Amino acid sequence: MDPQTQSRPPAEELVAEILWDRIAPSLDPEIGLLLIYAPQESNRHRVALRWLDGQGELISVGIPPEEIFDKIAEQQMRAPNTRIAVILPADFPATKMLRHFNAHVVDFKDLFLTASDISTLTGEDFPDAERLWQLTGGWPGCVRSLLADSSNQNAAVNALRRAALPWIDALDPEGILRECAFLPELTEDLMVAFYGDRYPNPPSISALSRAAMAQRSLSGDWAMPELLRQVIIDDLEWREPQRAQWLHEHAIESMHAAGRTGEAVRSALGRHSWRALSTVLVDGWVDLFTTEPRLLFEAGTRLPRWATRRSQIYGPAMKIAAAAVKDRMVIPFPTTEPDYLTDQTAQLLREHTIELYRQPKSEAIFAGLVELGILRFHGHYGSEGADAARRLRRAVRQATAAGNVRPSLAAMAELHAGMSMDIANERPAAAAAYESAWSLAEVTENHFIAADAASKLSLVHAQEGNTRAARRWLVSFRHHHSKVRWGSAMVGRAAELAEAFVAFAELDIGKLGSVLGRLPDEPDNDEFWAVHALLLAIHAASTDRAEAAHRILGELVLSRPYAANSPMAGRALHHAAAFLGVEGGFNALNHQGASTIPASSPELIATRALYRLYRGDRNGALAVLAATPSLVTGARHDNLIRNTRLAARYIGALPEGVLEDIAKRHAVDGELIDLAPFWMSGSMLALEELLQLTSDQLDRLKIFMPPTSVEVRPVLTDRELSVLAGLRADLSRGRIAEELFVSPNTVKSQISSLYRKLDVNSKAEALKIASHWGY
Repeated sequence: MDPQTQSRPPAEELVAEILWDRIAPSLDPEIGLLLIYAPQESNRHRVALRWLDGQGELISVGIPPEEIFDKIAEQQMRAPNTRIAVILPADFPATKMLRHFNAHVVDFKDLFLTASDISTLTGEDFPDAERLWQLTGGWPGCVRSLLADSSNQNAAVNALRRAALPWIDALDPEGILRECAFLPELTEDLMVAFYGDRYPNPPSISALSRAAMAQRSLSGDWAMPELLRQVIIDDLEWREPQRAQWLHEHAIESMHAAGRTGEAVRSALGRHSWRALSTVLVDGWVDLFTTEPRLLFEAGTRLPRWATRRSQIYGPAMKIAAAAVKDRMVIPFPTTEPDYLTDQTAQLLREHTIELYRQPKSEAIFAGLVELGILRFHGHYGSEGADAARRLRRAVRQATAAGNVRPSLAAMAELHAGMSMDIANERPAAAAAYESAWSLAEVTENHFIAADAASKLSLVHAQEGNTRAARRWLVSFRHHHSKVRWGSAMVGRAAELAEAFVAFAELDIGKLGSVLGRLPDEPDNDEFWAVHALLLAIHAASTDRAEAAHRILGELVLSRPYAANSPMAGRALHHAAAFLGVEGGFNALNHQGASTIPASSPELIATRALYRLYRGDRNGALAVLAATPSLVTGARHDNLIRNTRLAARYIGALPEGVLEDIAKRHAVDGELIDLAPFWMSGSMLALEELLQLTSDQLDRLKIFMPPTSVEVRPVLTDRELSVLAGLRADLSRGRIAEELFVSPNTVKSQISSLYRKLDVNSKAEALKIASHWGY
């Protein structure tokens, strides 16, 4: 309250008048007994005297409870029409008396002041009445003190201490109710978390209300008056300092347990409760990361090192937290070649998690989560990350079965285990981890994790060719994503990519471009950046901009060479190169390194075969398809591979039985792109009628209109390849001759032959065309 806002001190008679005017209408003059159950300094004596009106008897506190009955009975027998007012002690509620006597009851709720009463007492429309009521809870003596001198809050606290502490002591001799003063707010779930199993019959909010310790605010919420909370805490800190300190920390941990992690952290920071803060940060990392990541970082930076025993994970955890910005994580790509065996941080985390996993609890799962994050930060994308993910998943299962980990932390661990295995190109295992994360998040209604898991599941299935499953997961993603606050763009990235894959399966190039338009123009540092690059290449190849996409891909892999060699990136970039017609694949784009990819990768095989068919090379398409099994996982890739093989094998019309088989499979799980091979080979006429394709679908298929002329890849000799390597290294003819132990004239002749085969006239053109063909 503003100290300048002063009003005349209210007379106690005026307070009594206000209270009496509120009470009097409910009093029946035929009933002669008035029971007053209220603390001192509540004007209880004035109300009693007003009731008696100069007649009858006042029975005040200090009389033993057993004598009260006798006095009332004696007085009613002696003078039945005489009024009696009884001020009951705190430990003798009026209900005991009502079993024996017909009486009116006035309790503290009738004698405490409201915000409206406070305005009336000031004699004007007092602007701070509501704030004063929040401070005092309407305890009359405290209100009077603040209205008399709003700058002297100590006097108000002393008045409240005189009135409230004896009252509460009598009602709460063991001090159980008073512990609630350490809670910042009063809700049933917070009180359950606070009292837990410490008391067989923990108090409820109604018990606090009966003790005048909790009142409903205008919003309907329960609250303890701020000055009353201060009085109770000060008293306990003076009498039992160790217990008070424990209650402060326990209240912080209870706030976290009740789902108020952000408030718990702020309270811990405000009180410098470092031990409690350390506990909340470990167990509540997920809750903070998914809602207030900057608070997480602030808390971590302010937490003293001596306050945590988790020194192995403290620094790495803060490194991860520091990467959180406004709406996403900014994860730097490694700038030096990753070496897992010499990475001290990675090795320490591995040893630490292995030890913790012996009896996995929340700390172990948190440490495993930090380990996965650091491995990706440091560029350990392959087997090291996948192995750490598998170890973490085993620990999560054990901890969950034993009830030793919160579901939200387990869900986040499963999600990041899935990401590490996804980046390591272990898609089936990644999908299993994502599904586990989604299930756990659904149970706990953690929309951030549920949306992220569904997003990544849609992308896994979209890349595998299972577009129907991708669409189903996109529905789940949208449901949860609408409820995500921080990180919505980051969580939605994989879903955007999945939607783009689905659009391409539908050959809706307009929609594909629209989806990609919602993403950055070029891949940023999102961990699925290479998949984004692949989709940009697909769109470029579909809109006659392959050359520009080729340049962008080359720049990407040169600017992030170590990230570009992750298994996921290698797979995606090989696929992108195949779409652009680069025969050498990713290695032709990345001369500084070599990335491997499974030879049976269905999407890569389908794309390479389709590209050869597009160029009119039927035999080349069949040769590529000979390297794949007859069946692959992923319905669209299976259909596309089957159809490409059929289109390359049959020239002209397709046999009748083949047509029926194509139509049957297409009706079950087909996408429009599956029919592209037949469009390329000129055998669509019969299928158009059989499948009842619309004019829009036929228009979409036209993006696969074969070129009028077919390029043939030049064949270079080993010696010409050696000369090409020398040119790429910018060696002179003489130096090349020395390296190859031949004469300069021989090198000159081989360069001429090389230029002729590549159909170029300069070194720069030769290097460009050679890269195009994968040399």
